[in-house]
Amino acid sequence: MCQDFGGRDLIALLVSKALTDSIRENVTVVPLCPVFARHLRVHGDEFVANGGVFRQPIPDDIGVITRAALGEA
Repeated sequence: MCQDFGGRDLIALLVSKALTDSIRENVTVVPLCPVFARHLRVHGDEFVANGGVFRQPIPDDIGVITRAALGEA
């Protein structure tokens, strides 16, 4: 996180916004990013209580992301 932003927790804000959007769009979250995974470990019950859905990643999920990052998707 850039020091210019001081004490503002922009990462938490971005994660919260993305998860809120996933509820609105009826999308299942698969937390491949460590930031999302950590957030859902701590706040997953609250997310589900608010209508969110998430599941743990499986090897195929990681493969999709890897291929996309390499431009093979």
